[in-house]
Amino acid sequence: MTHQKPLPQTSNPSIINYQLSIINYLPLLVLLLAAGLRLYHLPSLPPGLNFDEAGNGVAALDILDGHPQVWWRIGGGKEPLWPYLVALSTAVLGPSPLALRLPAALFGILTVAAVYPLTLALFRRRYLALLAMLGLALSDWHLHF
Repeated sequence: MTHQKPLPQTSNPSIINYQLSIINYLPLLVLLLAAGLRLYHLPSLPPGLNFDEAGNGVAALDILDGHPQVWWRIGGGKEPLWPYLVALSTAVLGPSPLALRLPAALFGILTVAAVYPLTLALFRRRYLALLAMLGLALSDWHLHF
């Protein structure tokens, strides 16, 4: 059984409270970093649309044109959840690269937010949960794929 280190003794308890309050905001700062990296120039980075994004856009336009389906043959097949989410953002934002990419960016941000409590529940160490969250926030695979 490991023991937590006691807080350092100081004559000014407000210093300790200030340090604890900064630590409490670190996950929020990492989440803001993740959001910034995922939303910065979202319509134009990476340049152009890849095949999957374009296929999701075609499926979303099918839905908005009144042709809902449960399977699209585009790109080797598409299950319905993602095209319906893209259709929702396309209905709000209009057909654009931003509408195609925004659902993925939002789910990426939510995933980074979910890593902290999950890691904290598994390992019971705040620094590990914060490192896991930061690792996912900065992961190239999570940013661009």
